[in-house]
Amino acid sequence: MNFPNILYHYTTQDGLLGITKSKELWASKIQYMNDQQEFLLMFDIAKEKLQKKLSNNSLNKEFIEEINHDIHYWGSLKNLNIFAMSLTSEKDCLELWRGYSPNNPGFAIGFDTRQLLSIARGNDFILDKCIYTQEEQNKYIDDKIEEKIKFKMENIAARF
Repeated sequence: MNFPNILYHYTTQDGLLGITKSKELWASKIQYMNDQQEFLLMFDIAKEKLQKKLSNNSLNKEFIEEINHDIHYWGSLKNLNIFAMSLTSEKDCLELWRGYSPNNPGFAIGFDTRQLLSIARGNDFILDKCIYTQEEQNKYIDDKIEEKIKFKMENIAARF
């Protein structure tokens, strides 16, 4: 994934002071965010696509059982502790100013992307782009399903 050199976090004056004093970035639990449905929808789409793919293939019975187990597991992921924070490549965006600091002075704090990636990797986090269009979401999910199937097939083949 290609990222710009700097990613910005829009926040209020209190948010800026909190970040600079604590030298920490905080993330919010996805289930409590205003756009959680966008995230949870991914699991429903993936489950549907995977079930359709399995019904159209004559695959090894053991493989199908493992994938079906994963489908049920994915359904339970909606309750996981998944956290997110908002970053953008937009240095000066009116919509973001209005959204993140509507009644108070706002700030767009710029972070070096390489450092963010390094910190994320070192703490077992993922820095990834949010996908908004249905076409991109479908491609992303299709790619992940293909990766999963390939991985499962390689593991099953390695057992024999």
